[in-house]
Amino acid sequence: MLLVHAHPDDETTGSGLVMTKYAAEGARVTLVTCTLGEEGEIRVPELAQLAADQADQLGGYRIGELEKACAAFGVTDHRFLGGLAGSATPA
Repeated sequence: MLLVHAHPDDETTGSGLVMTKYAAEGARVTLVTCTLGEEGEIRVPELAQLAADQADQLGGYRIGELEKACAAFGVTDHRFLGGLAGSATPA
């Protein structure tokens, strides 16, 4: 099974249960994430310092979140596609 998401957290808010089900049944589940989510909106005030106009560490933080989510869902094959089209931020 191949799932493609725009950025980290889509797996949790969208297809986490589907991935968990099929991984538990022994299917090979591959998740492709198109960006690091480095330019995403920060809604948690405690993480505001990670924004691109500050420490510019949001992408790295979201990679950690994604790794934890994949482990919880049983997904062992995850890949990043690249960066945002038209973004000044390198992938």
